[in-house]
Order: sequence, then structure tokens, then C-alpha cells
Amino acid sequence: MSSTVFRLVLLVSCCHGLVHIYEHSFASVEQLVGQEFGVGKETTGLIGSCLRLPFGLFALAAGWMADRWGARRLLLVYVIGCAFSCLLAWLSPSLAGVFVAMFLLGTFAGIYHPAGVGWIAHYTQPDNRPLALGYHGILGSAGIATGPFLAALVLQLGVGWRIYYLVLGLVGGVLAWLLSISLPREETAPFPARRKGAAFDSRTSGPINPTASSNAPETMQLASTRVGNPLPESLPEMPDSWASFWILSVMTSLAGMVYAAVTTFLPR
Repeated sequence: MSSTVFRLVLLVSCCHGLVHIYEHSFASVEQLVGQEFGVGKETTGLIGSCLRLPFGLFALAAGWMADRWGARRLLLVYVIGCAFSCLLAWLSPSLAGVFVAMFLLGTFAGIYHPAGVGWIAHYTQPDNRPLALGYHGILGSAGIATGPFLAALVLQLGVGWRIYYLVLGLVGGVLAWLLSISLPREETAPFPARRKGAAFDSRTSGPINPTASSNAPETMQLASTRVGNPLPESLPEMPDSWASFWILSVMTSLAGMVYAAVTTFLPR
């Protein structure tokens, strides 16, 4: 893995860590929000659901959009949208405003995983992709651990939960700027190798770029190299296994419900 790709993988992985900080942001301060507005866990639990439901559901649409408009655009939409949502929470004068801010935060945060993992898969090669995904997973786990710790640091200063969201919004703004100047622009047409008339390199899983040179940065080269037989123009269709899909989806959803319930309602 070249140093250029390594730096970009770390940058995208920081986005992974930040998305989990956003995911756990309300659980870190929900008691303070409830105290300010005089509501109990039944209401703060609904606010938490307003964040987590779109976080999961919108990922379906985000995957479709990343295929068509490119992971770079979607990553920028994710981090700018989350930063805006945090600033909206900071300025919210009422409980209704907090509901809206958390819904928007969950919606924009739901974009990350399809776009971020897709970006890493596209700009790494088979021999270094496991390492890249390893860094990605480590920073995601670090974000899960950092969220409550960051909230504790901010609250130790004697400020309220709104300042916590202000800090998260500013962090998101800085990360958006870094993404905009660092990530390479990409072709966004879906399945470029399948376009009519596109040249195809039998050694790779992508179309030939006639303008690419051997001295070009690794990020601008073909994403993956195929070892073995050439990839045919048309791949045989794999049989759909919808039963496996739905079993996996239900199991993941149930695990997510337990995970969210524990982080939201665990006695403190």
C-alpha cells in the first residue's frame, strides 16, 4: 500500500470513528437533555429512536446512491450533514428541535457505511485490502469508545450538552474540509466496465484507463487486480438466496435492538 493510499484510508477510517461518535452522542447526554426539558426515559428513548432508526434504514438508500453518484460525494454529504445536524442540536430551543436534529443526524450518519466501505474497496487492491479494512475497523471501534469519553471531557468543563454538540459539529466541519481536498474525484457512472464499447483489461476487474501512466498515484490506478483467468464480459448470474438474506437481516436487527436498548436504558 502506497503512502498516499494509506493516508486516505486513515482519513476515511476517521470518518468511520466519527460516525460511531455521532451514533452514541445522544446516549452520552440523554440524562442532561431529559433534565433540561423535564422529561423521563420514555421521551428520551423516543429521541434515541429518532436517531437510530434512520441510521439503519437510510443505509439501504445510501448504498444505491453511492453506486450512482460516487462514494466521495456521499462521504461529503454524510459529514457535512452530520455537522449541520449537530449545530442544529446546539441551537435547538425546544424538545421538538432536538427530535428534528437527532432524526437528521441519524439520516446523514446512515450514509457512511455503504460509502466508506465502498470507497476503501474501490481504492485498495486485494493484497492490501484486508489491512485497510483492519485499520477501518479499529478506528470505528475507537470511535465507539471515544464518544462517551469526549462527552465526559466536555461536561467536565462545566458546560452543558449543547456545547458537546457544538464540538461535534466543528469536528465534522474540519473533517469535511480534509475530505474535500484529499479524496480523488471519481467516475460515478454505474458499472463502468460494462458500458458498451469500454475497453477491458483481462488482468483486472475494471476498464482500461488510456490516460493512466505507470507513474500515476496508486489511487488513480485500477482498484483491484484479478489473478487467474480473465474476467468474462458477462458474468453468470448467481442464484439469489433471499432466505439467507432475510435470516441475516432479522438476526442483525435483533442484535441492534439489544445493543441500542442497553446503551440507552442501562441504569447509570
